[in-house]
Amino acid sequence: MTSRYDALDNLRSEVRTRFESVAANHGIEIRGARDEADGHYPEAIWQAVKQGNAIGAAIPTEYGGLGLGLAGIAAVIEELAAADIGDMVPVLNAMVAVPLVNHAADALKQSILPAVATGERRLVFAVTERDAGSNVFAAKTQASADGDDFILTGTKDYISAVDLADAILILARTTSVEDCRRKGLDESAGLSLFLVDRDTPGLRWKRMTLPRFRSVTQYTVELEGVRVSGANMVGARGFGALPVLDALNVERILIPALILGATRWILDVSIQHAKDRCVFGDVPLGRYQAVQHPLAETFLKAQGLRRLLEHATTSYDSGANPFEVSLPTAAARFAAVEVAEAALNAAGTALGSHGFDPEIGLLGFAQMVQVFKSTPVSTPVMLNFVAEHHLGLPRSS
Repeated sequence: MTSRYDALDNLRSEVRTRFESVAANHGIEIRGARDEADGHYPEAIWQAVKQGNAIGAAIPTEYGGLGLGLAGIAAVIEELAAADIGDMVPVLNAMVAVPLVNHAADALKQSILPAVATGERRLVFAVTERDAGSNVFAAKTQASADGDDFILTGTKDYISAVDLADAILILARTTSVEDCRRKGLDESAGLSLFLVDRDTPGLRWKRMTLPRFRSVTQYTVELEGVRVSGANMVGARGFGALPVLDALNVERILIPALILGATRWILDVSIQHAKDRCVFGDVPLGRYQAVQHPLAETFLKAQGLRRLLEHATTSYDSGANPFEVSLPTAAARFAAVEVAEAALNAAGTALGSHGFDPEIGLLGFAQMVQVFKSTPVSTPVMLNFVAEHHLGLPRSS
């Protein structure tokens, strides 16, 4: 009988084989799409994802997926990045798909998840507002009841890959902060989530003047009288904070998986260069400890990150509550940045000026390291959370 771990190993092998071929055939196109301000998304990646049914890794089999949980999609994200074609679109898709699995009504799951599992539909998340970043409770987008429907009004900023999405999971207030306070409720009690087709009347999106990152562009989403059926609410009315936390935990697990895969790619390139490049006669560069040790240290740190990711995905897939999952996800997120910085330094030592070759992608990796210091949650905010909730220290001010 095939175990879940055997299935994960088989998935890794299939994904690795398929995406190594994609990287070999479309690597220049993919890197160009990442680096050019007006570049296009490399659809070759998504076609490979669809063909391997890989995006359905986290979706239960009754909805057409592979039933491998978050551990399955984390394996996909890592192997994509290890083949140097990792990007944020599968991460964003999973951020919505997994909370749908956990919190949506069965009718909504039946209508959307089979197409998500096959890659026919793509999803993105819209939480952030200009004055409500890490503090999602400060969201001002309103959802007013109108019979069995809701009318959404407001603006979301810094929403990734709207141009590639078929539907958007939108956070809105069904009860104002003032009403929550009058009723003696926490302000989080007034939040609800809605899955909205991108082409719904009243929903407009425009590109923000920000550089693309890992093939993804940022958008402002404007909602003016957007009508959505109450059947498209994800989770109970006024309790959207729980699936939001669920989605954020997914993101904080999958981004370290992306970093781990990218680190493997950078290590592979650096190690091969250290073996092949001879200096001062016929002495390979990799013979020198100044080159060896940073690479070895990065490799060991990456092994530690893998264990933390396994712990985080196991905790999540076992059904632990979001607060319990928050500690291993924070540990993985914190370790991932340290691993990435170590990889960057080791690669710089090993590759020298060769590291600026766009075929290697070291500059793109450096950008990724910098971005993930502040997203999806900045390191200081994460440390504040751990200090208060896991160490029992006073709330930071």
